[in-house]
Amino acid sequence: MKGLDTTVLIDGLRKDPGLAKRLEALELEALVTTEVNAFETLLGIHFKGGPHLPQRLEAARRVLQDLIVLPLERGGAERAAQVAGELARQGRSINTGDALTAGILLDHGIATLVTRDVQHFERIPGLAVETY
Repeated sequence: MKGLDTTVLIDGLRKDPGLAKRLEALELEALVTTEVNAFETLLGIHFKGGPHLPQRLEAARRVLQDLIVLPLERGGAERAAQVAGELARQGRSINTGDALTAGILLDHGIATLVTRDVQHFERIPGLAVETY
């Protein structure tokens, strides 16, 4: 099972050709994302706004409906806090959304994240990062 970061969700909605090739290889795996990534994706769509907002929102809802979307629960919050605290002590802070994404995945035993933002996640102990 692999987790999908917000970059994957956005690039999927944009029909990014590099991602399309990667998704073909991932088709045989169970794919999940988190409510944090759902929020970030929907926020981006709302921020962009415009006349196509309803269609873009519907497309995002369809993508999210086809995935397992993991909620933020206490275990994920604690794991995210641990990750963020350890990195901050090292002088390598992480944004809250990335920490929460990693914490939720790790709390659910998912140790691989697919993302375009490798540098955001590669420093998190226990989390393997794949890109496209």
